[in-house]
Amino acid sequence: MDESIPGGECLCGKVKFSFPKADESAHCHCRFCQRAHGAAFVTWVVVAEAQFSFEAGEDHVRWFTSSQQSKRGFCPDCGSTMFFKSALCPGEIHVARANLTVDADLPVQCHCFIEQKAPWLTVNDDLKQLTGDSPELDKYKKIRP
Repeated sequence: MDESIPGGECLCGKVKFSFPKADESAHCHCRFCQRAHGAAFVTWVVVAEAQFSFEAGEDHVRWFTSSQQSKRGFCPDCGSTMFFKSALCPGEIHVARANLTVDADLPVQCHCFIEQKAPWLTVNDDLKQLTGDSPELDKYKKIRP
């Protein structure tokens, strides 16, 4: 893997990936992300799928269908949840930023689905806070269990 371009791997290192640039980054507070990652929120980077490549372990990744339209990719050995893909955002792959070993060098733009945030979490930054009713999240409003 080229150490000068963004990329990352799972905890055990069996799955490795890279991409030349990310288009956006956001903290997602939706219940799907909370449960899939066991965390208050997940920070994603959005990458054009055509620019994303596996360096190792593509056939090792398992995909869990988390809703009628979406799936999440994870390593079955170490349990790292790394990817999100949805029919509602074709051509994109969302990569969990915590799995990056070379960062995407992109500021986080916003908090998404802030109305679903964990009740014990205090958000005290100046990032834009989008609710499920925000027009910027229109394509994700159709995700159904």
